[in-house]
Amino acid sequence: MANESTATAWIAFSAAMLALVATVGMQVWDRQQQRQHEILLKREAALFRAVRVIDNVYANTEFSGRPHPPRRDWDIQEARDAMYGMVIYCKDPDKTVQAFFRAIGTHDVNAKKAPYDVGMLNDFLTEVARELDLPEIKWRNPSQAWIESAPGSKEGLELQGGRTHPASEHQ
Repeated sequence: MANESTATAWIAFSAAMLALVATVGMQVWDRQQQRQHEILLKREAALFRAVRVIDNVYANTEFSGRPHPPRRDWDIQEARDAMYGMVIYCKDPDKTVQAFFRAIGTHDVNAKKAPYDVGMLNDFLTEVARELDLPEIKWRNPSQAWIESAPGSKEGLELQGGRTHPASEHQ
């Protein structure tokens, strides 16, 4: 009888220890998953900050002799913040930051013109998708990669020489 109660006690103790180890293991795994999710959110924020920087650069760039859209002022610190965020949070920061630099025309200061075009936005978006574990971007149309204006937008109206809508002037 004593052997049965000892065996029962060992089984109960072993089950309790197993439950404790499983609980601690799940808590550690949950914390790791939460941390990975937080990193993914920061990576996503940095990548979309970079997309906004590219948009600002392209809004101030003339392409193919088309009329230049109205200038859009922006702070260069936005580009630095995007770069730093990508360097810290991206899985392959070198590849991603280099695609960003190409898209915004970062180049040798001795060169006469920034060596970029709208197709490089597609290249950067491909890197964004890779970094976020999304399917590869198959859409490629460099001539339509960037929206410079649309009917009714402030930029579209200004390019046509019209006045902007009063509500858009307060934004």
